[in-house]
Amino acid sequence: MKIIIAGDTHGRFSELFKLEDMDPDLILQCGDFGYWPKINACQRAMAFFFLGMPCHFVDGNHEDHRALAELRGADPKPRAHEIKENVIWQDRGSTLTLPDGRTVLFAGGAFSVDGSVRTDGLDWFQAEEILTERDFARFSGGKVDIVVSHTCPGRLTAPILGDMARWEQPDPSRAVLDKVWDRYRPSMWFFGHWHTRISGLLDGCEWHALAPLDGSSPLKDGIFVME
Repeated sequence: MKIIIAGDTHGRFSELFKLEDMDPDLILQCGDFGYWPKINACQRAMAFFFLGMPCHFVDGNHEDHRALAELRGADPKPRAHEIKENVIWQDRGSTLTLPDGRTVLFAGGAFSVDGSVRTDGLDWFQAEEILTERDFARFSGGKVDIVVSHTCPGRLTAPILGDMARWEQPDPSRAVLDKVWDRYRPSMWFFGHWHTRISGLLDGCEWHALAPLDGSSPLKDGIFVME
């Protein structure tokens, strides 16, 4: 089975179409997918968005979190929500079992460094974008092999991420992801958000920061291929 993990798409869904040439069975996307169902440009883009394989995405800080909350409703258990055929939002704390038996845990959310140039309630959802302790309380137990999140755990920020520390701002999401790390001890972790491609190994966990898959970076930097 071939799985492609992809970085931030920011609504540039045509970049995901390019992955079809690589013949993956499954795409996992690390947030800032660009889900804005109430914005006309997104509606038009989604109308022509057809993939031949499932694409599971987490929510980033650049999504309509009110619309996602409507999908979640009062469901107390995190789960997958199919937005359209082969486009699946994985709620925070939801899981996916791969054919080889490995379990993927999804953990979206992050702080927006560009909130000052956006409008809260329109294209920014300050209260809903951050991964919280309340979200973490909904996460189930059990073994987790792979985590797909939007931002990274706190332990993977500076100095491990080097010159990206210049973007460092307080984000409670990273402290919650540290708790995810400690509870599950995954062997692999993928995230976007930082707009760079860098990998490392820490405490037995192979981690990968992915560059955006929105045309602003080379395709190879915005993906990780797992077979």
